[in-house]
Amino acid sequence: MSKYEVNLYGKIYSDFAYRLGVIAKQYDSLQIEDEYKYESALYICILQNLLTQFNEVKKWATGRGRGTFEVEPIWDEELPFWGIDSSDIRVCNEGNLKIGCILDKIRDILSHPLPVKNGNEYISDSDLGKIVSYSFIGRNRQTGEIEFQVTLSSQKVKDLVANLSSYLSGNAKKITERIGVSE
Repeated sequence: MSKYEVNLYGKIYSDFAYRLGVIAKQYDSLQIEDEYKYESALYICILQNLLTQFNEVKKWATGRGRGTFEVEPIWDEELPFWGIDSSDIRVCNEGNLKIGCILDKIRDILSHPLPVKNGNEYISDSDLGKIVSYSFIGRNRQTGEIEFQVTLSSQKVKDLVANLSSYLSGNAKKITERIGVSE
């Protein structure tokens, strides 16, 4: 069970994670023609934000951040976890297949993108303009060699967003009610 200490940072992170999860659910319930759906952009933006929050919570929970949080330490869990399994990992030079390492690497790739040196080598698969999978590729900054690559279906990315939102928000509803923030 994840639970944030009731302080300013916990309220903000927990509430924001909860609201991002609600936004994703609301978007999925909208009736939008496929040519006008931008769910891939929305989910990648939400995923980047939630992974950054996850990184901060992990730092705080392990005593390396500005606060203290009591959360379930999921970062040491082995794959499969939250729908991500070892078959999704194409390259992992470190060999660390714990969920915390995988999520940190995806966060780094989303937050610090490098240009693709070989043209359109890794353009996402698409079916009638709809992105069906994502390939997150981490390269060595000096050599350009691929050090990490994970490929996730669009459904796995949606599931990851839902799981991260749920994990990070923990008691978000109770916290937001206590501080008087409406949904």
